[in-house]
Amino acid sequence: MDTFKWFNNINPAVRYAACGAGVVSLFAGATTGLEALSVFLPTVNPKVTELDNPFYAFNHWINEFLFPASVMQYAHDKWGEQGAHYTITYIRDFIAGSILYYLVAGLWHLYIYNYKGEQYFTQQGAKMPSSAIIRDQILLAQLSMFCYAGLPVFSEWLIETGKTKVYWSADEVGGWHISIAYMALYLTVVEIGVYWMHRTLHTNKFLYKCERPLSTPSARLQSGLIDAP
Repeated sequence: MDTFKWFNNINPAVRYAACGAGVVSLFAGATTGLEALSVFLPTVNPKVTELDNPFYAFNHWINEFLFPASVMQYAHDKWGEQGAHYTITYIRDFIAGSILYYLVAGLWHLYIYNYKGEQYFTQQGAKMPSSAIIRDQILLAQLSMFCYAGLPVFSEWLIETGKTKVYWSADEVGGWHISIAYMALYLTVVEIGVYWMHRTLHTNKFLYKCERPLSTPSARLQSGLIDAP
C-alpha cells in the first residue's frame, strides 16, 4: 500500500491550502521564536560590539554554541571580529548543508531504489543508474554546496551591516498582516524567478550545454554549479 495514497486522494485545492497554511505557520512560529530569543541575546552574547543588531548577535551566539572557544578565539585573532564571524558562519553553513543533503538524499535514495526500485525500474523495464553515475552526481552536488553555503553568508552580511530593509520584528513593518503579505509576495517572486531561470537553462542552447543532467535522487536535491546562484 502506498504510504502517501491518502494524501494524493485529497482535493488539490485543499492540499495547496494546507501546504500554504503550513508555510505561514512555520514562518510565524520562527519569527515569534526569534523575537522571544532576542530578549536573551544581550546576556547570552555580551561581547558583540562591532555590529550592534539582533541578527549579528543571534548568528554569533549560534557560532559560539557550535564551535569550541579555542576555534572562535583562533579565528578572531587571525581575521578580526567580523572576518572571523563570517568565516565561521560559512563553515557552519557548509557543514550543516552537507549533513542535510546526505541525510535527505540518502533517505530518498533508499526509498527510490530499495523500497520502490522494482516498481519504478524493474516493472517499467528501466535500468537503475550505475554506481559511477551516482558518485559523479554526488560529487557535482557537493561541489555546488560551496556556492550554496556562500550565498547565505553574503545575504547575512548585507542584513547585519544594515544594507537591506530586512526586519527583526513584525511590528517594524506594521504588524503580522503586512509581514505575511510581504512573505507571500517574496515567495511568489522567488518561485517564478527560479522557474524561469531553470527553464532558460533548458531552452537556451549555450546554457543547456553548461548544465549537466540530473537523473538521480543524489543530484536532484542540488542544482549544478551554474544553477546555484
